[in-house]
Amino acid sequence: MHPAKDAFGDANFNIREEIVHNAKYATPQATNLYEMLDDAFADPEKPNVEELKRILVAIIESGQRHTGHGTTATQHPKIGVHACARQGKNAEGKAYFYCRYGYPKDLCFSDGYVADDEHRKDLRNVFLRRNDPIINSFEEHLLLMNLGNIDWRPLINLWSVLEYLTKYNAKAGKGSKFLGKLFEDVLAMIYKHEEEDGLHDLFRKTVMKFYSRVLGDRDYSVFEVVHFGMGLPGVLSSFGNVEKASVSNWASLKRRTKIENLSSTGRVTNPSMLEKFAMRGLFKRPRGVKSWT
Repeated sequence: MHPAKDAFGDANFNIREEIVHNAKYATPQATNLYEMLDDAFADPEKPNVEELKRILVAIIESGQRHTGHGTTATQHPKIGVHACARQGKNAEGKAYFYCRYGYPKDLCFSDGYVADDEHRKDLRNVFLRRNDPIINSFEEHLLLMNLGNIDWRPLINLWSVLEYLTKYNAKAGKGSKFLGKLFEDVLAMIYKHEEEDGLHDLFRKTVMKFYSRVLGDRDYSVFEVVHFGMGLPGVLSSFGNVEKASVSNWASLKRRTKIENLSSTGRVTNPSMLEKFAMRGLFKRPRGVKSWT
């Protein structure tokens, strides 16, 4: 929720005039939060948190809103222009473009809900209360503690957490060039260093150099090198089979033969998937997995 807007998205005051265009809040990420907290709680009986609220709004306005391609549903991102742009196909096979992060998002006045991603199969998103269509999902205390960019997505099982952390920590430091820009660079290099002498096919040489640089002129992450360089699949496959887990915490009944042999205090249902995840530390460790202790 945007702290300077009401439940319906209307600003409580002039954000642009009082914060965005105010030189005092031009670099909120460089704020000395320790000194600000000392001032705010100089009087423990009557703490003054007004300046903290303004810093929070300044951080949100300067880096927590997805402003790249507009704020309305008709302002779609463009491939090659916006990093979040992705291409999909509708039921008729016609191509369309969408934001991979789902912005702008619908305003939500309820306690929130979980829904399937309309563009990507088997991906679910959580939609919490929202009074701003392009604001990140932030948490106030973490945002002020970090004084930087923050956006989060819930992960419902251990395997998705491990894969997310592995890919995030092993990704390349900078992105690769778009193919259009790469082709322009190859053409410029050919025109600068090669001469038309009637013996060499410059177009053929251009295509050859282009495809060689598609593979060589980019940054490969550690994740890619380990998996693809060694011929391994591009997923974390060393953790065994992963079964879909129910988040509703339902439990199935045991078989009749097992129920008949139960004691008077025995349980007639099997542990749910959430219960199994909670007590995963009690399971017997496979012989191929070494202990960290």
